Amino acid sequence: MAPSPLPPRPPTPSLPPHPSLLDLGLLDPTAPPARVLICGDADFAYACALSSRLQRASLLATCYESEAELLHAYPHASAAIAALRHAGVDVRCGVDARALSHHLGDAASFDRIVFNFPQSPPLPRARNQIQRHRALLRDVCRSAARHLAPSGELWLALLAGQGGTPRDSIRRPHGDHWQLMEMAAAAALLVTRVDPADLDELARAGYRPTGRRHNKKLGAERQARGVCVHVLRREEEARAPSVGVFEWAFDNSFWLEGAPPEAEELERLARRALGEAMAHCVAGAPECLDEYTRPEDGRRARTYRFTYRSDRVALSRERALVANARVCDLIARESGAHARKPSEEHLRGVCGELPANDENAAGQSSKGTRDGNVAHRMETDGSAPSIACE
Repeated sequence: MAPSPLPPRPPTPSLPPHPSLLDLGLLDPTAPPARVLICGDADFAYACALSSRLQRASLLATCYESEAELLHAYPHASAAIAALRHAGVDVRCGVDARALSHHLGDAASFDRIVFNFPQSPPLPRARNQIQRHRALLRDVCRSAARHLAPSGELWLALLAGQGGTPRDSIRRPHGDHWQLMEMAAAAALLVTRVDPADLDELARAGYRPTGRRHNKKLGAERQARGVCVHVLRREEEARAPSVGVFEWAFDNSFWLEGAPPEAEELERLARRALGEAMAHCVAGAPECLDEYTRPEDGRRARTYRFTYRSDRVALSRERALVANARVCDLIARESGAHARKPSEEHLRGVCGELPANDENAAGQSSKGTRDGNVAHRMETDGSAPSIACE
């Protein structure tokens, strides 16, 4: 008797080329169930949509408002909360995404943390509203980074033009967007993907992003601008480089004893000072900008511009300051040069508040992220300010 034919193998689910907000790249049936944290979910419509797609995942859905405030603003949210809890989803109100450890405990760990359209509520007649949005992104990134599991990802959805990465579909001047790359770098996170969100797909799943005024949805004009989904990973776990390149330039002035060091020797010392992990950040030999001889005693000084550049290191302003200070220290110790100390007042005027213990870093010039051949600078004229030395 011939053996019965084997039943056909069920088709292997195909993974989408671009993970979406409705799967978070978690559709692999062979992977263990993922833990997902949703922050700031307003009426919990997104949590409902995601719960129906990721039935194997363990979801914790949160909103910023207390439950009473939430139901006052979104009366229909009570049905969503009931449905989520019936499906086994952990729902919590009054959770501030900037202080997750306070609300969830230090040990909480997630494979995905999602925050759709984070924004700081506008203050009437307040100036520099954009600074408040940047501060919110920075604080959320720092908070979330503490709770990412190994290889975990932070997903942030922003309106096109807000994030300011080179992959954004709407490009704005550096001072006119939320500077997500820089805010994430403060938490040692890299933006490794930026994809457009399919708003129609989200709407079919029951999620229509709300605007600032509670139940009002995103208007047609704002929807037409599009939405960008940003995926952030820890620097050391990133499987792809940053979507943009960090670049910082520093003008460092040294008193010279004897013959001035060659630029190539300064580059070698700079790479050595930064160690194996960050040596690649030294963009090349420094450029000699200025030579000076002090009239009263003939003592000579030179000013060099050092440029640091990377798409693999989350090179925040603070981290770049520390790196440059290490470079100057090693050069002073090994080349016979002595760093000319810039005045603290001048440094703060150029760079704002300095990180602790870095007031003696040599001169500061410019900062930003690079897209192709365009570097974003802090200065109005694009040039490095002169260094006021004590």
